[in-house]
Amino acid sequence: MGDPVRDVLGPFENSSSRLHLTDGIECDAAQLAIDGRRMAQVLTHQGVDHGDRVALQLPNSADYLRLFFACSHRRGRHGMA
Repeated sequence: MGDPVRDVLGPFENSSSRLHLTDGIECDAAQLAIDGRRMAQVLTHQGVDHGDRVALQLPNSADYLRLFFACSHRRGRHGMA
Protein backbone atom coordinates (compact mmCIF):
# COMPACT_ATOMS: atom_id res chain seq x y z
CA MET A 1 0.00 0.00 0.00
CA GLY A 2 1.37 3.39 -0.98
CA ASP A 3 1.58 6.59 0.97
CA PRO A 4 -1.98 8.02 0.94
CA VAL A 5 -0.74 11.62 1.00
CA ARG A 6 1.52 11.04 -2.01
CA ASP A 7 -1.30 9.15 -3.73
CA VAL A 8 -3.61 12.18 -3.42
CA LEU A 9 -1.21 15.12 -3.68
CA GLY A 10 1.53 13.67 -5.89
CA PRO A 11 -0.22 14.01 -9.25
CA PHE A 12 -1.05 17.64 -8.47
CA GLU A 13 2.35 18.61 -7.04
CA ASN A 14 4.13 17.31 -10.12
CA SER A 15 1.72 18.79 -12.63
CA SER A 16 2.14 21.78 -14.89
CA SER A 17 -1.58 21.71 -15.73
CA ARG A 18 -3.92 24.65 -15.41
CA LEU A 19 -7.29 23.77 -13.96
CA HIS A 20 -10.52 25.48 -14.99
CA LEU A 21 -12.90 25.07 -12.08
CA THR A 22 -16.67 25.41 -12.02
CA ASP A 23 -16.47 28.51 -9.81
CA GLY A 24 -14.72 30.35 -12.67
CA ILE A 25 -11.27 30.14 -11.11
CA GLU A 26 -8.26 29.11 -13.15
CA CYS A 27 -5.26 27.90 -11.19
CA ASP A 28 -2.18 25.74 -11.38
CA ALA A 29 -2.64 22.22 -10.08
CA ALA A 30 0.71 22.46 -8.27
CA GLN A 31 -0.36 25.70 -6.54
CA LEU A 32 -3.51 24.03 -5.22
CA ALA A 33 -1.35 21.33 -3.63
CA ILE A 34 0.94 23.97 -2.09
CA ASP A 35 -2.09 25.85 -0.76
CA GLY A 36 -3.41 22.58 0.68
CA ARG A 37 -0.19 22.04 2.60
CA ARG A 38 -0.44 25.57 4.00
CA MET A 39 -4.05 24.98 5.04
CA ALA A 40 -2.93 21.76 6.74
CA GLN A 41 -0.75 23.90 9.00
CA VAL A 42 -3.78 26.05 9.84
CA LEU A 43 -5.82 22.94 10.65
CA THR A 44 -3.02 21.74 12.93
CA HIS A 45 -2.93 25.12 14.67
CA GLN A 46 -6.72 24.86 15.15
CA GLY A 47 -6.29 21.49 16.87
CA VAL A 48 -7.11 19.05 14.04
CA ASP A 49 -5.01 15.96 14.63
CA HIS A 50 -4.16 12.79 12.71
CA GLY A 51 -7.28 10.64 12.37
CA ASP A 52 -9.74 13.41 13.22
CA ARG A 53 -12.82 13.56 11.04
CA VAL A 54 -13.36 16.76 9.12
CA ALA A 55 -16.58 17.42 7.21
CA LEU A 56 -16.44 19.70 4.20
CA GLN A 57 -19.64 21.36 3.11
CA LEU A 58 -18.62 23.54 0.22
CA PRO A 59 -19.56 23.77 -3.44
CA ASN A 60 -17.13 22.28 -5.93
CA SER A 61 -14.50 24.99 -6.00
CA ALA A 62 -10.82 25.78 -5.56
CA ASP A 63 -11.44 26.20 -1.82
CA TYR A 64 -12.95 22.72 -1.63
CA LEU A 65 -9.86 21.24 -3.30
CA ARG A 66 -7.54 23.18 -0.99
CA LEU A 67 -9.34 21.89 2.10
CA PHE A 68 -9.51 18.37 0.66
CA PHE A 69 -5.74 18.46 0.13
CA ALA A 70 -5.21 19.92 3.61
CA CYS A 71 -7.19 17.08 5.17
CA SER A 72 -5.30 14.56 3.07
CA HIS A 73 -2.02 16.08 4.16
CA ARG A 74 -3.07 15.90 7.80
CA ARG A 75 -4.05 12.31 7.07
CA GLY A 76 -7.35 13.10 8.67
CA ARG A 77 -10.55 11.71 7.28
CA HIS A 78 -12.54 13.94 5.01
CA GLY A 79 -16.09 13.63 4.00
CA MET A 80 -19.09 15.46 2.82
CA ALA A 81 -21.73 16.64 5.24
